Amino acid sequence: NYHPFYISNSIGGGRLQNTEEERANETVYAGFDELGQATGVGRLCQLEETESSETTRQNCGDLQTYIDTLETPASCNSGEPGTLVWTPDENTPDLVYYQCATHLNLGWKITVVDAVPAETEFDNCIPLHETLQLFWRVDNDNSNVRFRLCGCQSTDSNTNQYMGFGLSGSASSTQMFGADPTIAWV
Repeated sequence: NYHPFYISNSIGGGRLQNTEEERANETVYAGFDELGQATGVGRLCQLEETESSETTRQNCGDLQTYIDTLETPASCNSGEPGTLVWTPDENTPDLVYYQCATHLNLGWKITVVDAVPAETEFDNCIPLHETLQLFWRVDNDNSNVRFRLCGCQSTDSNTNQYMGFGLSGSASSTQMFGADPTIAWV
C-alpha cells in the first residue's frame, strides 16, 4: 500500500529495495530529496470492485463501464494527495522512467523532447478541458505520435488539477504497462 512515485534513469525502478550499489548507479530526477527520502507520496485511496464491475472485467467489457461500476470507499487513508513537480532541463536525457520506489517494474517510459517543431501540422484535435485542446498526428511510418497541448491554465485556484492522457501499452485493450502517458497541470 506504499507506492512512492519517482522519475529516474532506471528501467526497473524499485529504488527502496535496491542495493546501495544499484542506487549509486541510478540517477533520480524527481521523487526523492537530497537525504534520500521519498517525496512523491500521497494518501492511499482505492476504489473497490463490485459484483457488476467484476463481471464487466471478467467478460472483457469496456473500460468506462468498468470504472462507472466501481465503488468509492467511504474514506481514504489520512493525509493529503501527493504532488511531484519536475521540470526537465537541457541536461535531461531523452528517455527517463516513471517508477514505483517500492516495487520493481511498476512504471514505464517518459520521452523528453526539446520541442515539437512549429511547422508540424496536426491532423486531429479534441477538447480535454474547458481551457485545453489536444492536437496529435501519427507520422507516416507509424513510428511516432506527436502531441501538442494548447490552451491556458485556469485562473481559478479551486479548479487546478492534473489531467492525464496517453497511448495504451496494448494494441487491443486499455493498459497502463508499456503505455506512453502525458500528465498536465490545468
